[in-house]
Amino acid sequence: MTSNPTWVLKRFPTGMPGPDDFMLEDRPMPLPQPGALLVRTLWLSVDPYMRARLSPAKNYAAGLKIGDMMQGGGVGAVIASESPPFKAGDLIQADDFGWQPYTTVSAKQRSS
Repeated sequence: MTSNPTWVLKRFPTGMPGPDDFMLEDRPMPLPQPGALLVRTLWLSVDPYMRARLSPAKNYAAGLKIGDMMQGGGVGAVIASESPPFKAGDLIQADDFGWQPYTTVSAKQRSS
């Protein structure tokens, strides 16, 4: 099992989010299911809309629950593909990267 340090929501921030609002968990590397890609994260986006996701209040962005993995847009290199149009080494962009070194994303509507 390969270690895959993953940032999760530890508590809902009050005011500006800080380091104590998040926790680093050691999770196993995910495996791609049919139609998915295992990707090594190269770049993650941290955008203003994410603040709305860090609240239990209902708003325009789907909220996270305590213990949920942080997610956002990213760019990464395909490590393993369970989708014929993609191969190892392809670079992809997706809006559902996990905040972790290795993540899985659906190959649907992705372009390399």
